[in-house]
Amino acid sequence: MAGASFVEVHGGRIHAENRAGGGARFMFSLSRGVPPMVAEEPGST
Repeated sequence: MAGASFVEVHGGRIHAENRAGGGARFMFSLSRGVPPMVAEEPGST
């Protein structure tokens, strides 16, 4: 999932479950704290 890495980098959690009758339900939570430092990619500065 594209959003999963964003949520996890910001200290959150993501969960998906099947819905009766089709489709899916996606739930996520984000930490209210400061996100951990993410290493910069070479050449991004």
